[in-house]
Amino acid sequence: MAAANNFDWDRYNVGHLLTDHPERGLSLAELEDAFNDPAAYEDEALMPAGTYFEPPRYIRVGRAVSTGRLLVLIITYPPGRIRIFSAREANRKYTLIYHEANN
Repeated sequence: MAAANNFDWDRYNVGHLLTDHPERGLSLAELEDAFNDPAAYEDEALMPAGTYFEPPRYIRVGRAVSTGRLLVLIITYPPGRIRIFSAREANRKYTLIYHEANN
C-alpha cells in the first residue's frame, strides 16, 4: 500500500467525487481523513461475475474524524499512490461491517 498521504487527485476523480455528486457533500480533506482512520475496514471489492478490473479495486470503510461521518471509499493502489474514485456515506450494511470489524 502507498503512503497514507500520497493521494492521486486529478480532474477525473475530483470531478466525479465533488462536482458530479454535490449532494454527498464530500471534500478531499474528508476523504483523506476517512482513508486514514486507523480502524478502517478494507477488503477486495466484490464485482459482478465475469468482471475484472486492473488494477484491483478495494472497498474501504472509515470514519472521517473531522466530520464524524462513516464513508465507503472505492479505491485502487497505482504504484506508490492511493486513488479514491468513488465515495459515499456508509449505509446500514457497511456501518455494521465497520463496527463488527472493530469489536
